Amino acid sequence: MIFFSNTFTESKALQQQQQQQQQQQTAENAKKTNANILSQPSHDVFVQYNQSFRRTDRKRYEEMQQRSNGTDHQTRTYECIDAALTVQTFFHNLSLISQGFLSGLAVAHAVFAFVLARKDMLEEGYNWIAMPVHATFYIGFVISAVSALDRFEFTNGFMETLKSLLNHQCAVLGILFWTTGLCATVTSTPYDECLAVSTNLKSCQIELGVSPHLIWRWLSAVRAIAALSGWFLLALSPDTNSLRERIRQEQQ
Repeated sequence: MIFFSNTFTESKALQQQQQQQQQQQTAENAKKTNANILSQPSHDVFVQYNQSFRRTDRKRYEEMQQRSNGTDHQTRTYECIDAALTVQTFFHNLSLISQGFLSGLAVAHAVFAFVLARKDMLEEGYNWIAMPVHATFYIGFVISAVSALDRFEFTNGFMETLKSLLNHQCAVLGILFWTTGLCATVTSTPYDECLAVSTNLKSCQIELGVSPHLIWRWLSAVRAIAALSGWFLLALSPDTNSLRERIRQEQQ
């Protein structure tokens, strides 16, 4: 009886010892598993929103970044195109006003040169008006020449460009007229200086061998004819602008 009792006690103690060993081994395995989980790199990304964080994986986050960058680039492109279109439209409208004013001013100056400009009048009063008039001519003809270039449609090939010179818009004639007016203005500048100061008139006449007053008149006439011709071509197609149409195509 005593023998069975001792045997039962020993077996019970052995079972308890095995259970303790299993519990210790389970605890050690759990610690190793947690250590392995913590040591492995995490592929999750937490994106911050207004008042919370949203969990996502790295691949989806990279796709979101690519879509966002593409949208931002497209938005900036549209903004640049809109700004260019706005500037071009403003310059086109400004050139229409300046070309109309310039043609009237050139004709008025030619009438003054041929009809009203006597030598005594030039010596008395032209010196104070010569500089602002010529500055206005310079600014107006430069704007008009640039606007004429905007109307001209350049093509890829040289032969195609030559063919487009004969189109119905006659843009090349506008470039020719406004450039001629600008050249006439530049050429008449020294003669204006001679006429504006009475002491320079005789010296200029001796140097040139011809009357500066006569050359100044004909240059004024050439400028008026060029301005009127350019304004007439502009009146035939005031809304024509090849550069603006190209910008609109880029926008679409």
